[in-house]
Amino acid sequence: MSQKIIYLLQLLICLVGVPTVFTKECYQCNNPANCVSPSVIQCDQSAANRTRDELKLYFLNVPDIVSSNYMCLRTNSTQSNGISTEIRGCIYDETKACNLTLNTAGSYWSRSNCFYCSTNLCNSAPNIAGYRSSVAIIALSVASLLLTNVPGC
Repeated sequence: MSQKIIYLLQLLICLVGVPTVFTKECYQCNNPANCVSPSVIQCDQSAANRTRDELKLYFLNVPDIVSSNYMCLRTNSTQSNGISTEIRGCIYDETKACNLTLNTAGSYWSRSNCFYCSTNLCNSAPNIAGYRSSVAIIALSVASLLLTNVPGC
């Protein structure tokens, strides 16, 4: 085998191991006050279950599913008297949170906005999430180029 093929195989082995090192990260908060400075969490079953429990406070028929695939969520709802809520966090990809019906019993909640996304830290302001994604892509590209020239990965 030529040296170049060996290097490419080593790179492939290294890249296969990358998903086990990197996990999806999302912003997490559960009200407008702490969403001013949300925490960053790594998505796992516990984080997705916490977000699901928050959703159950405001939405009907939130599914009790478990999956190993995660997305980031950001949803805002407002009452007619100006009280609002905001939830950000990890959800299971099959939750389809933006299709859930608000629990309006005894209140006048309306959904202001809702979206879920699949890139790291995408459930914040679009410019911050886009910037971080670009930096990550550039860093991984440079690392890939460097690894092709380093024997043994």
